[in-house]
Formats: sequence, C-alpha cells, structure tokens
Amino acid sequence: MTLRQRIIQIACQPSAWFVFFAFFAAGISIQSLLLGLKDIGGVIHTHYNNYIIFKYSFLHLTDGKDLYVHYPSDQYDLFKYSPGFAVLFGLFAFMPDWLGLICWNILNALCLVLGIHLLKGLTAQKKALALGICAIELFTSLHNAQANGLMAGLMILALAMLQHEKIALATLFVALAFFIKLFGIVAFSLFLFFPHKGRMFVWAIFWFALLSFLPLLFVDWNQFVLLHKSWFTLLTADHGRSYGFSVMGWLYYWFGLELDKSIVLLLGILSFVALLFRVRCYPNNEYRLKMLALVLLWVILFNHMTESPTIVIGMAGASIWFISGKRNTLNEVLMVFAFVFTSLSSTDLFPAFVRREIIYPYVVKIFPLILIWMKLIADIVRLDADKPNTGNETVAYQQ
Repeated sequence: MTLRQRIIQIACQPSAWFVFFAFFAAGISIQSLLLGLKDIGGVIHTHYNNYIIFKYSFLHLTDGKDLYVHYPSDQYDLFKYSPGFAVLFGLFAFMPDWLGLICWNILNALCLVLGIHLLKGLTAQKKALALGICAIELFTSLHNAQANGLMAGLMILALAMLQHEKIALATLFVALAFFIKLFGIVAFSLFLFFPHKGRMFVWAIFWFALLSFLPLLFVDWNQFVLLHKSWFTLLTADHGRSYGFSVMGWLYYWFGLELDKSIVLLLGILSFVALLFRVRCYPNNEYRLKMLALVLLWVILFNHMTESPTIVIGMAGASIWFISGKRNTLNEVLMVFAFVFTSLSSTDLFPAFVRREIIYPYVVKIFPLILIWMKLIADIVRLDADKPNTGNETVAYQQ
C-alpha cells in the first residue's frame, strides 16, 4: 500500500475525524485561555467572551435577572438565545472556565462530525471530503466559542435520524436547534420527505413543550413570561440593525440596494417552498441530501444577523451539496471558489489589508455561497424524480 493510499484509508475512518476535530477544538480552547484578558471599552474581558455570555445566562437566570439586558461587569455584548438554552448551558456553567470551554468547543466540533458520519447514502470518502471542506470555518467558529458547529450538526443529525427511522431523536435535534437559534425551525421541512408524520408531530409537540417550560425549574411564572417578552423585544430591535453576511448584505454592499429585509426574506421563502412541491422526489435520497444542503445554506443567506463565525453552517451545506451528486467541472470550480474566498479569505493567507478593506466590508465571504445556492436550486429543479436512490448505495466516490 502506497503512502497516498494509506493516508486516504486513515482519512476515511470516522474515528480519525473525531480525534482530529476534538484535538483542534481543545487546542483552540487552550489558546483562548492562554491569551488572558483584553480591554474592551475600558472593561476587562476574556478572549472567549461568547462562552462567558452563555455561562452567565444560566447564572442570571437562577438569580432571577433579565437575561436580555447588558451586564458589562460580567460580559461583553448581549445574550440573544432562548431561556431554554440558558437552562441547558447550566451543564457547563458549573465547570471551571477552562474545562467548560474545552468541553463546549469539543461538543460543537463532534456534533458536526457525528451528523455527517451518520448520513446514509454517502461513501466514507465523500464524508471525509465534506468534513475537510468544513474544517476551516468550523475552527473560525470555535475561536469565537460560538454554537454554530452545534447548530449545523443538529440540523444534519435531524436528517440522519430520519434516514435511520429514529423519529424521537430527529424531532429532538430540530427542537434543540430552534431553542439555540430560531432559524433552526427551517429544518422541520426535512420531515416532509418521510412517513409517520403523525408521530413526528406528537414528538415535536412534546420536545417543544419540554424545552419551552424548562426555565420554570428555576423561575416562577411571572418571571418566565417577562423573560420571553424581553427576548422578543430584543429580537425585534435587532431586525433593523445590520445586513450581515447575507443576501441582503451582498445586495447592499455590492450594489447599494437598500431593499426591505422582509421582502428579500419573503422571496427567499418562496424560492425554498417552491422546491418542496417536488413531491415525487421525496423518496429520492439525493433530493433529501440536496434539500438538507439548501436548508443549511438558506438559514445563513437569508439571516441578516449572519456573522463570519456563522458561515460554518453554510459551508456545511455547500459540502453536502458537493458530495450528494456526480462531480462535474462547474461544481468543482464553485467549490474551490468557495473554499478560497469563503474559508481561506479569513486566514493569514490573505494580507491583512485585503481582509480589512475588501473581504469584510464587501462581505466577499458570502458571495461564493450565493452562487452555490443558485446552482443547488438548479440541481434540485433538474433532479430526475424517477431515479432509483434509496440511500443505500455503496458505489465508491467517482474521481
């Protein structure tokens, strides 16, 4: 066996990716811890501030405080997730910061690995390729101690569990995604492609009720209501603040178009819903995988709050699009374009002034994903509804 063959063999082992991502997640966490403290606006904060925000959300909840106001002595910026997420983060809040941060980042990394690993209808080579494509964006998210790797992993796991006929877990993963970030609800569209919708509905109601009322373990009903009102007020106020790394941002920063975000969002919804009318394709595993890719791309492209660390979700979608069908020159060019200008553009391979003056001000990172989103729509429209594809194929990845 040649060295190249040996490397490919190792790369196709799921355990290798679990170890690789866990190692880097731990390393990134240790680096953030070793960087010490920094001055932000005259107040001293850590280099893993997002983790601190999540940690204090649980502590503020148990202290009976409003989660959605600024506590500059504790953290920089606001907590914007659900009260249910604050409760769940109590699992980490009791740990010392060094251990909690490492465990949190490892959870984010391994959830994405597990999700891709459990998808049916893909060879080990394809799954390894997808993880390799996602790696840089995942590490960017981990540097910020954000929940985006977890979000991508939960939405992918939802489809994987549906493929494995584990409805309770599938609905749980989407419910968890929703209670982390509201756009996770879009993953429920994947349930249309599978039978037993009555059971899915019952499980969804159960998980949503459980996660919704979880804060009542720590607060009374009046505080529970006030927390949700405050959360809604914060989300409403955030709607007009920025364009983010989104379609709205691309139209504004490239063309100066100040379109109503609601109109752009509505057009995005219509383009998404139209593809759900391909009912004859529902049993087709390639269609299911492509719709998963569309969900992952859609939730960042039409979210005006998308930041650079959030793009790992879209890159996961792009990777699944790329491996879910036959390779061709156009798809390869688009994927390389995305890898260079979405993932590598945030690294030191691009000079600092290019990143500062071009990449970030003109949201260049999002443009390749917009092109892939357009190509993905075309691929879904052209997909042969009668093509036999049950998700059990074992054909090797064609070079």
